[in-house]
Amino acid sequence: MQREEKYEQIDKMAERYLADRSDREAIVFLHDAALESDDYRRRIRHIIEIDFSSAVASSADGYDKEQAYHRFCDRVSSKGNTGGTSFFRLH
Repeated sequence: MQREEKYEQIDKMAERYLADRSDREAIVFLHDAALESDDYRRRIRHIIEIDFSSAVASSADGYDKEQAYHRFCDRVSSKGNTGGTSFFRLH
């Protein structure tokens, strides 16, 4: 099998795997291809990394540091002041 044909098969199976991560046929094919050649392993890894990166980049829910800070301040103020000073004794 020529390298380009194998690349096409890897691409198709990787697409199937990413669509349904329980697709046993795709998992077995990709596993065998990764063991067959370092070049194929790198290609599979690259495809999966691109998918992961695009999923992270397209997520609409980003981390809101201002909201997190306000939640932190609310938690600290809700514990109240105990009126005493805390200290540790080192022997």
